[in-house]
Amino acid sequence: MKWIGQHIVDFIARFRSDVYLEEIANPGSDTDKFLVADATTGKVGFRTGANVLSDIGASSESTDLEFNGSTANGVLTYGGAAQIDVESGFKFNPSYGLATINSSVNAILSLTNTHASNVPAIAFQRTAVGDDGDGLGEIKWIGDDDGGEPLSTGFAKILGEIATAANGQEGGKLSLQVAAHDGGLENGLILEEGDVDAEVDVTIANGAASTTTIAGDLQVNGGDILGPTDGDLNIKSDGGVFLTLDTDTDENNQMFTIAETSGEGSFQYNAGRGALDISSSLSAYPTLTLTNTTDDFGGPFIALVNDRDGNGLEDNDILGTINFQGDDVAGGFEAYANIVGTVVEADHGDEAGQIAISVANDGTLRNGITMTADKGTPEEVDVTIANGAASTTTVAGGLVVTTGLPVVLSSEAQGQFGVQVARRTITTAEANAMNSVPIELVPAQGANTVIVLLGGMIRVDRAATQTEAACNLHIHYESEEPGTFGQSILYHHRRFMHNNTVDRVFHIHAGIAGGVPVTDSLTEDVDAAMEVSFDAAATLNCFTSIEVYITYQVISIA
Repeated sequence: MKWIGQHIVDFIARFRSDVYLEEIANPGSDTDKFLVADATTGKVGFRTGANVLSDIGASSESTDLEFNGSTANGVLTYGGAAQIDVESGFKFNPSYGLATINSSVNAILSLTNTHASNVPAIAFQRTAVGDDGDGLGEIKWIGDDDGGEPLSTGFAKILGEIATAANGQEGGKLSLQVAAHDGGLENGLILEEGDVDAEVDVTIANGAASTTTIAGDLQVNGGDILGPTDGDLNIKSDGGVFLTLDTDTDENNQMFTIAETSGEGSFQYNAGRGALDISSSLSAYPTLTLTNTTDDFGGPFIALVNDRDGNGLEDNDILGTINFQGDDVAGGFEAYANIVGTVVEADHGDEAGQIAISVANDGTLRNGITMTADKGTPEEVDVTIANGAASTTTVAGGLVVTTGLPVVLSSEAQGQFGVQVARRTITTAEANAMNSVPIELVPAQGANTVIVLLGGMIRVDRAATQTEAACNLHIHYESEEPGTFGQSILYHHRRFMHNNTVDRVFHIHAGIAGGVPVTDSLTEDVDAAMEVSFDAAATLNCFTSIEVYITYQVISIA
């Protein structure tokens, strides 16, 4: 047995710095007492919970920090003075670096910066060594389809990628994608580095049948508008298509050009000058074809308009010119022919024009055919054919002249002129009245002109027998009816068709009786029409028709 002194020594050694409480009983309830040691004497005592809160700077038990919620990976937010909320709708999983916001009302991420110059930002950073085609970050829009199934790939996405990872040549790519009809994501907009510094290429839409709509203006600063490879570029409009050039009105860059890349042809329009130039290096080109397919009487036309800014034209103004030009053997550019339209008379109501067709001779354009309206005579158009006294005018077929062609000659001069033919069909009613109303065969040919009867024929279609023996047929100048033989008659047919019971044809032979006068003055035949009449009435309704053909010439006595 240990002696008592040894026990005392052991206890003193054990409790010198420490106090041991063995087999402490559980009081069964919170006694609100906490053992403490006096900092000065080391004496063991107790403090209540309120005392402890006071000791640590807390006012009471009501201010203890408490957690509100138990969601795994829930983000902690301020819930009050003594409360930390564990958010069930805002979670962060550090294992995957995944932050999630869920809400039955709104899920909104708002970034606000009150700095004067800095702006809020979201940065996607990939720290691994980069390679071409590596993705850097994406934003997805995911939702359920009408069957309640979520589209995991998303209905839309923004994807940022590395296009070129080479140091010093870094280039990026940004794609905006949407689900296209079958749930698969397709690019709708791609922004990608170009082939040279400071160049960015943009691809809009996906698929040949896609539509890109621009509500306002589209401005192209340099570069080309390219169509599909081996395909057509179509421009369609529900209204007009307007191309406006030189919008800064500096009179530069006013050309609209359509060119084939091989250089074989081009279409160039100078909007500032209103000039169109179509060129081709192919044989028999370029061509201009206007086609009208409407089922009516109209057809296409080309209009050459001189509007003089709306202020009215003046006499001799040129309305338009068609030039035929080409190089000569020395390479000089020459005009070989042209068609020119000109104003002869510009007065309102008396407008008259001229068309001149000219060809080059000795390098000078000379009129070959000139058609000029006589502004002093309504419905009269004068035509001049050929140029030069030694010129030749050739008519391949027949020549029909409805009026005379007077030739003006000086004394002791000769000239050539043609023979004219006139035809007049006299009806039954006209034949009944021919003794009082002469029938015009050839109209007056103008001042200082005389119509000379050469010959002809009369073809009579009977309806009944003409029994009037006093009815003679005369051809004479106007106002000379009924005419007197040997004084004012060009042709005398005595007892015309008297008692004939068959149809007849008579030939007219003028001048058989030489020296027979046809007028008794020097004025009755000048500028006078040629007429036919009866000197007495024929039997009523005896003629179905009388066809009169005459040949004549017109001589000018100017």
